[in-house]
Amino acid sequence: MTRIPPHIAWGAFVVGLLLFSVGTSVGLMFIARAHDARIVPDYYHQAVQYDSLRSAQVAGDRLGWTLALAATDSGVAVELADSTGAPLIGLTGSVQTRRPDDAEAGPAVPLVQTAPGRYRAAVGLDRAGLWEVTVRASQPGGVGFEAVRRLEIGR
Repeated sequence: MTRIPPHIAWGAFVVGLLLFSVGTSVGLMFIARAHDARIVPDYYHQAVQYDSLRSAQVAGDRLGWTLALAATDSGVAVELADSTGAPLIGLTGSVQTRRPDDAEAGPAVPLVQTAPGRYRAAVGLDRAGLWEVTVRASQPGGVGFEAVRRLEIGR
């Protein structure tokens, strides 16, 4: 059995590492390009409005309302209570969902009251995994609430 000379073996090893690096880089580029929705549409407008959106969330936090979310077969079940624990009735609002790895949010789906303090929204949670759920609700007097929660969907 003949041995490969060390100067050829080490050269082949270095070339192999370089080819592996190039192949890995090309593969990762294809994976990154496979899901184009990660580019945030109109990012400048969203960045400019971030302070106003954040202040709306802080104002909602000051109300002391509590929010509970649950995934259902038809979408998302939402429970809202005031600072004393009493159910909030007669709210209007919407639910919007998005995957954390996706820049595109789904459409805003209106909340429908099913019982005092209980609402549902027929959003499409079509894949298992982590979802970011934005709930916007307001009373007829204009008092508003906005909260973002994460919801784990297992299938």
